Amino acid sequence: MKGLKRNHLVLLSIFLLLILITPLLQGLFISAPNPENEFSLNLYEARPSAGSVWARWYRIYGQSVGMIVGNNGITLLGNEVSKVVVDTSTNPFTMKIDYDGDLLWSKIYYGKENYSYSFNTVISLSNGYYLA
Repeated sequence: MKGLKRNHLVLLSIFLLLILITPLLQGLFISAPNPENEFSLNLYEARPSAGSVWARWYRIYGQSVGMIVGNNGITLLGNEVSKVVVDTSTNPFTMKIDYDGDLLWSKIYYGKENYSYSFNTVISLSNGYYLA
């Protein structure tokens, strides 16, 4: 558990460093685990000139979260871990938020109970994404 928290701090430090060196037109979006709960997601928008603009906590129990920042929002991809004791499944999820952090849509792709499924590859296409 201590190693997990240390890894989260290292990732957060890297993301904070990116804020200082990577100005984006609409801001830099950072995902990081919630320190109180390793299976939740915090997402921050920061701008070099304004600092933190907003922060949101999404209770999705997500792991391995990746982001694709596009013209009309941010797509988050990861793996949802079941919190039910009798079902230890891992299922892929995807969600889309706008640039204010508001949820536009989300989807969890459920498989068989007690099996693990996950996204290994994400390819951005002109009309969406290819997930494998």
